[in-house]
Amino acid sequence: MTGFLIAGTSSDAGKSLVTTGICRALRRRGFDVAPFKAQNMSNNSMICADGSEIGRAQYLQAMAAGVEPTSALNPVLLKPGSDRRSFIVLRGRPGGILDSGQYATGRKHLAEAAFAAYEELAAAHDIVITEGAGSPAEVNLRDGDYVNMGLAREFNLPVVIVGDIDRGGILASVFGTWGLVRDDDRPQLVGYVINKFRGDASILAPGLDDLSARTGLRNLGVLPWLRGVWLDGEDSLSVDRWRNQPDLSLGVNDLRVGVVRFPRISNATDVEALAHTVGVQVEMTDDPHFLAAADLLVLPGSRSTVHDLTWLREHGLDGVVSTRVRAGRPVLGVCGGYQMLAEVINDTIESGVGEVPGLGLLPVRVDFADAKTTQLSVHHWNGHEVHGYEIHHGQCTRTGQATAFLDGWQVGEVYGTMLHGSLENDAFRLAFLRHVAEVTGSPWRPDESAVGYAAARERMINTLADACEENLDLDTMVELAAQARRRGVRHEAVEKQPSDTNTKTTSAGSSADEAHSIAQPTTWSKRNSTRLIVHTGDGKGKTTAAMGIGLRGWAQGWNIGIFQFIKAGRWPTGERLAFTTLAAQHRFTGVGGEIEWVNLGAGRTKLRPGQTADQARLAREGWELVRRRLSDGGQRLIILDEFNHVLNKGWLDVDEVVEVLNGRGDVHVVCTGRNAPQQLIDAADLVTTFDKIKHPFDKGERGQAGIEW
Repeated sequence: MTGFLIAGTSSDAGKSLVTTGICRALRRRGFDVAPFKAQNMSNNSMICADGSEIGRAQYLQAMAAGVEPTSALNPVLLKPGSDRRSFIVLRGRPGGILDSGQYATGRKHLAEAAFAAYEELAAAHDIVITEGAGSPAEVNLRDGDYVNMGLAREFNLPVVIVGDIDRGGILASVFGTWGLVRDDDRPQLVGYVINKFRGDASILAPGLDDLSARTGLRNLGVLPWLRGVWLDGEDSLSVDRWRNQPDLSLGVNDLRVGVVRFPRISNATDVEALAHTVGVQVEMTDDPHFLAAADLLVLPGSRSTVHDLTWLREHGLDGVVSTRVRAGRPVLGVCGGYQMLAEVINDTIESGVGEVPGLGLLPVRVDFADAKTTQLSVHHWNGHEVHGYEIHHGQCTRTGQATAFLDGWQVGEVYGTMLHGSLENDAFRLAFLRHVAEVTGSPWRPDESAVGYAAARERMINTLADACEENLDLDTMVELAAQARRRGVRHEAVEKQPSDTNTKTTSAGSSADEAHSIAQPTTWSKRNSTRLIVHTGDGKGKTTAAMGIGLRGWAQGWNIGIFQFIKAGRWPTGERLAFTTLAAQHRFTGVGGEIEWVNLGAGRTKLRPGQTADQARLAREGWELVRRRLSDGGQRLIILDEFNHVLNKGWLDVDEVVEVLNGRGDVHVVCTGRNAPQQLIDAADLVTTFDKIKHPFDKGERGQAGIEW
């Protein structure tokens, strides 16, 4: 596994966009890639197949990567309910409330969950593309950070900074981010990406050269402004700038949709499919004139239904809604917006206000419950199958006459549903909008030949991936990640507490407890101590098993040395072809580790007359090369194939060899071959004897490619 972290100079700088594009680009290269965001603060969420809740951005990134969305992709989701309080979603389930005053001190359990989720993904995928949150330069949020540099430090992740040039001041933003990061974290920063550039990128060269010279950061690419590319929004900044993202040709025949812009709007992505419908003009606004004149008015979801209902009344928009209803102009309420249309709302959970009157436009009572509903759902409307998802505490009970509408109710042209995502269903959306146009007298009619919403989203992801392939140095990013993986996980040293004056000390000056803890092998050291492994015996499979260990090690990012004694290397063995191919793949993609393959023989395993002197000389020369590799420490695994033959023949001093292997340091060593000397067996950590029960050779059959070689 390998990976890197996409950080930003600020919120909404383009981290999600870049992460999504890279996920798809690397997937197209054949990588098993997964996205990750330790903590997301967003009211735009999605439900996975198991009912767990994650941020919409990570759900989209999972689509880009081609992996099943799970809570591991976004283990901590904070859903703001007010300026000072957020609801915690921990591994996809309700996890309590986090007040702003607790943010610096109440996050230890969240960090533990995030790190565990990352390790889960790292074990299952080739590469994990991590998206940071906000900016890593927020000094006030540094303590306890597990989203940006804290995560990068824990897992030794290279960090790429993304900056939005459209805001201006891009050089200062990147330089300031680099400068404010902690000194010991700065080596994790490896490069930057400039996002949303318009024009000829060559004019940036002098400025970027100067920036790189000052910081040592690599220029990893300049992404152009991508017109028509949209993403599921994460935060309030995304919502504030949201308005008909695609470049549609609007005219007098357009269908106008007004979406009430609640202060605590939730799952605003519900109306994105409307904006991507040809001839539909969508405005997210609190302008009463537009909302009154629109063909369709949408009350979207809310993270705090009662508070946003109060806001609606304070701004006089409740009157706009009621006037529309009396005039027979359609109103659609989704989740929180649906609850506002009810007669009574009893909320002791989100707002704690208790019972308040709703708008009274649907015969429904809403009671908030402790249990939260999070599930995928399928409903039907006028013959159309409608897929969506539910996220709510509120339970709706019909109190009067109404017509079923999806999982909600309809009275006249007032529609209410708890189902998020319903408008992403093309057939339902177009049929519903056709009905709206007929009711309001709009000449708009659906373009049945237009690209569907899901297909448009897939095309957008590929466009984004194309831009990343063309404009970003993905090869360098992957190589930097692979280099970091080979160096291993970097864990911050635990700060030592001042010693008690009564603590007994050892002669070395450390406490007895400290000396004991140092002497005892930890779980980490037990798991990561190196092995001396011996494969011996008369049966087939000694080399085959050793090469299997080599394959495993390479996939873990290890540098590997394979030294074949006795064998001359003229025979095109499958293992040699396989490992030379993997070595080339590593050089191109950065996946796996470096591989050194050296043949140190003059023939094959059975010596022929006249070969002994040459074999002995090559064995001695080969052993000197192996000693240098052991001393260098650049290889994590060394395979000494047919080495037991060399020792058994007396071409090397066995005791001297064992002494060197015992001092091998941080290197695993595998020795293969028949008749391993007892000294080597005694020194080994793992010894396996391969016994022959049957062999085709006994019947005079020759070896087969792919089996014997």
